[in-house]
Amino acid sequence: MTLLAFATGYSRVEINKGHHAMLCLAADEHFNNNIVRGLLRRAPSLDIVRVQDAGLSGADDPTVLAWAAQEGRGLLTHDVATITCYAYERVRAGQAMPGVFVALSYAVTW
Repeated sequence: MTLLAFATGYSRVEINKGHHAMLCLAADEHFNNNIVRGLLRRAPSLDIVRVQDAGLSGADDPTVLAWAAQEGRGLLTHDVATITCYAYERVRAGQAMPGVFVALSYAVTW
């Protein structure tokens, strides 16, 4: 599996004295739940929300990205075809864009 990061802008990072920074994430509706479970097994305190658990089942990509930006969450996805295009549109428009992390299920050769 290959992980690519696209359109990173800012991310809500909470730092309290003596604590580590926490990256807040959201997994899109079609993101592999085995990966989400594996991440949570390795790091139980990871702040990750599935969009369907936030009431966004069936929402279009711009809506999901707007919600993720409002919540300060980077978005985990397998969708390199459409999500990344909408993410770049948000960046070009000067809108908040915490980031999109694309997990590909195949090797990328450069």
